[in-house]
Amino acid sequence: MSDFLPVHSGLVLLAAVLVSCTPGESRRATHAVPSETLCRVEQVYDGDSLRVRCEGRAETVRVHCIDAPERDQTPWGDRAHHRVRQVLGGRTVTLHPVERDSYGRLVAAVRVDGLDLGERLVRDGLAVVYTRYCPPDAPHHGAESAARSAQRGVWQTPGLHQTPWRWRHAAGTR
Repeated sequence: MSDFLPVHSGLVLLAAVLVSCTPGESRRATHAVPSETLCRVEQVYDGDSLRVRCEGRAETVRVHCIDAPERDQTPWGDRAHHRVRQVLGGRTVTLHPVERDSYGRLVAAVRVDGLDLGERLVRDGLAVVYTRYCPPDAPHHGAESAARSAQRGVWQTPGLHQTPWRWRHAAGTR
């Protein structure tokens, strides 16, 4: 069971379920979690990961559906990190948990003031849709199309900042 799960009276957890993956993909544990949880932002690590406190428990969160440039990918990594800190710094957010990744982080949609953080970052050109993990019907895809058309953020010039997962592979990280 996850340490993330808050204790709610009447909340019954049925089971943890392993999600089937195609060959070559890792298997991920998906936990029965509340549909939404309020948490306070403690730290922003970069443009797509942060630490929150939910009912007294610390949790590392990876923002669902997006991949932001790494902090070493100047200037976009710093700009994404700064924007997330500006939007979330010390605030209360609503998490909509999706799964746990292979690093044990909670992957969740993060909402602040009713807006999806991931979609907002993609629309601003400070993150891209991580198509491998984002459903085709997610609004993030339309946000990315709008950012590309307007040449906002990472779409101003071509490069590995548009595909952070390829940059990490080329740099030998994750």
